[in-house]
Amino acid sequence: MDEAAQARRQQARQQKVAGGLEELNTFIKDIVRQGLHSLPEKGSAFWENMARRMIDAQAPGLAAQLKSIAEINFFKEGWQTLCLDQILKLYLIIQGYKNIETLQPALQQDIRSLIGFPQNQDELRSREGIRDEWFVLARQTSEEDKLIVERNWFYGLKTHRYALILQFYVKSQPPPASYTPGLVVDATFVYFPSAVTLRALVKDQYNTLKAKTLPYGMNNWTAVIDRETIANARHPFADTWPCIVTQLTPVSLNNEWWLQDDQQQLMRIRANETALWRLLALSGGAPLRMSLVGKEKEYTPLGVWTDNEYKML
Repeated sequence: MDEAAQARRQQARQQKVAGGLEELNTFIKDIVRQGLHSLPEKGSAFWENMARRMIDAQAPGLAAQLKSIAEINFFKEGWQTLCLDQILKLYLIIQGYKNIETLQPALQQDIRSLIGFPQNQDELRSREGIRDEWFVLARQTSEEDKLIVERNWFYGLKTHRYALILQFYVKSQPPPASYTPGLVVDATFVYFPSAVTLRALVKDQYNTLKAKTLPYGMNNWTAVIDRETIANARHPFADTWPCIVTQLTPVSLNNEWWLQDDQQQLMRIRANETALWRLLALSGGAPLRMSLVGKEKEYTPLGVWTDNEYKML
């Protein structure tokens, strides 16, 4: 396809996306105008119908976010906050795209990615990248539209940078690559352009090693929130941030489980029952170095270090 044809195709998609965003903008304003109280009665089809409209508008990223709202338990206490946060995020993306030329290039790329514009991965692999010994923190899997989505979290032992490698594959097939939590991958990663770089791809992989040193960790929740505040100011659209905290103890308070740091500050745990009981068994009431992902008021433990050995939850 010649450059002129590519330009026409790109322009046609941009027009289609712009029309879809206008439709979504009206949808959001109607929700705010009518109030949130009626949303539990509407059911998941209310959101999924609009998600299909975004697919038609070639905005699959927005469709995925609408589907995540459909999965909220609208009969659980606190659903209003979760729902409103997601709606506001959609509204910010819409307004950002309308004014995209006024934003920094990296944030422009974030907005385009959130909408669903593809990134040329061959072009990314041509960049220099960052070689490090990447500690594998976790592998999380979920199923979306008949595809397995695998989220691999890494920590660079030399650069002290986090990285997220996404893999997509059909359920009946093996993943393109396998990363074992607790091991170290000597590799060159290339980060996707972003106001706060996190997602990356593997340009070259050289070896898999056993960890010789512990990853650097923050001392308490104050340090975590300070870093998160800076990141959110630059990239307000992120759903989750990774971190490692050195001294966390699970404690029970008001029939809920929390993670307490060495300054007695608390953060709510978000974890399934199996992971929670495994964490309690490994802790035994003692503080642990822990890897987590989360944002604002809630974090999910991924793994812990006991006797210098990393164990997944």
